[in-house]
Amino acid sequence: MIALGACWRTAALLLPSLVLAGSLAHPARAAGAEAAPSRIVERTYRVYYLEPRDLGPLVAQACSEADAPECEHQASVPGQVLLSSTEEAHTRFAALLKVRDVPPPTQVFHVHLFTADNDAQPAERIPEALAPVLKDLAGFLPFRSFHLISTGLVRTSRDGRIDLGSEPHFVVDLRFAGDPAGGKPLQIEQFELSRRQMVAGEGGAMQVANFDVLRTSFSMNVGETVVVGTSKLDGGDKALVVLLTAAK
Repeated sequence: MIALGACWRTAALLLPSLVLAGSLAHPARAAGAEAAPSRIVERTYRVYYLEPRDLGPLVAQACSEADAPECEHQASVPGQVLLSSTEEAHTRFAALLKVRDVPPPTQVFHVHLFTADNDAQPAERIPEALAPVLKDLAGFLPFRSFHLISTGLVRTSRDGRIDLGSEPHFVVDLRFAGDPAGGKPLQIEQFELSRRQMVAGEGGAMQVANFDVLRTSFSMNVGETVVVGTSKLDGGDKALVVLLTAAK
């Protein structure tokens, strides 16, 4: 009985030391695993459409999602960005870049220029789609006839120029903001119509002069035709009528 009791007591005395040894071994292994540093990699990416100011938030998002301990980027070379971070951050940044670095949406704008007068001659060369617009316009303008003198179009993602005809020579410069596919009105931030004309310069030499005709801003929906404005032609009894259509 004494021998058995002694064995039991010895085992009881050794057990805490065995448990202690085991509990010390696991943290040592965990500490060794955490101490392994993340490998930092430098890689250059081509950028086609994003502006340099757009890359910072994109890099920050990728590194945040990857929980990267180090994240630096440089976009000093046009069309390139250098990223220094972990492989996980690189993977996430490449995926974001693929989604974000795409061509911006574009919109087609049609411009029609008409002269308006009270001649007895019937209106001519009026596109069928514009006839209702001009009919409504005749209801509050003191003109009975409309004659198409020039038309042009431009496809743009931001701003564009439309060259209208040779004589008289009109030019339209426009700039818009908004997503054509977003279902909301487009903001025409700038619409400028000017007339180019040859004038005599110093010494009698002919040169091109620009004369402002119309300058405005407004909003419009895709598929809509807007009467941008009217302007008297050289102070006579005719007017210039400007229509803008945002094509679907």
